[in-house]
Amino acid sequence: MESNQVALVRLRGGIDNGRKGAIVVIDESRDVVFSFLPKEVKDGQSIHDADSIAQALSTVRAMADRGHVFFALEKSYVMPAPGMRTSPKASFNYGRMYECYRQTLVLMRIPFVEVHPARWQHALGFPKKQEGEHQKARATAMAKKMVGKIDLMPGRRRIEHDGLADAACLALYAELVKHFDEDIVYEIPKYPSRKMEKKVRAKR
Repeated sequence: MESNQVALVRLRGGIDNGRKGAIVVIDESRDVVFSFLPKEVKDGQSIHDADSIAQALSTVRAMADRGHVFFALEKSYVMPAPGMRTSPKASFNYGRMYECYRQTLVLMRIPFVEVHPARWQHALGFPKKQEGEHQKARATAMAKKMVGKIDLMPGRRRIEHDGLADAACLALYAELVKHFDEDIVYEIPKYPSRKMEKKVRAKR
């Protein structure tokens, strides 16, 4: 006798909300099932278009159907390049982009966790940064190694997109920390504790 039960889809997503950010969603096999590069608004302010973000997240929610989707949203500081200063405008625009992603997730009732870069890098076991090594290179290596079907050079790009690599790593972090409660689909959890991260990593 065949079962009428349909296997629930469980998706994990990562959002890098920087100017060169991206959205990446993986399935339980760690294969990329959705990736998205936000468009910038046309007024020269270097911020992402809110409508395109909403459409992308709506697509992901529809993919999960009656299953579950959970995101990790990066919460970082505006860090200037060595020898350069960050303008108030750049800091303000970053805050606008971050809040746009956050509020869209909240309004769509998509559960998520906010995490600082140092936290997700530590949780994923990033090796210590070598002198002269850029963090983006480590994220790219991790994404290539751990995530299947990922295209870091979509379209006509000749250079790997570090926003896609970071988003893929954030999706891995979402996979690491989320334990689904079948009765609470739209819970927005607090930060996972460092003890929990160590415990989960030890079990894997």
